Amino acid sequence: MVCVIARYNLWRRDLPEDHPVYIAYRDTLKALREIADGRVSLPIDGGAGEVTVNGTFAVKSRAQVFTDTAFAGMVL
Repeated sequence: MVCVIARYNLWRRDLPEDHPVYIAYRDTLKALREIADGRVSLPIDGGAGEVTVNGTFAVKSRAQVFTDTAFAGMVL
């Protein structure tokens, strides 16, 4: 969703309504409104995690551990 919005903004917002970039942007805004209204839920696993409440929304995430073992497969 972030990429779709960024791409729309890079096009300087002066696109016709039938342009694919505008259509994707419009659909993304619709999806974000549905998430905000609670009509659509984000796929968050049921595992144990930390919940942070900020205003009207909550974010759940797993504890992050940055160790040599965690990054072992990322080094070429």
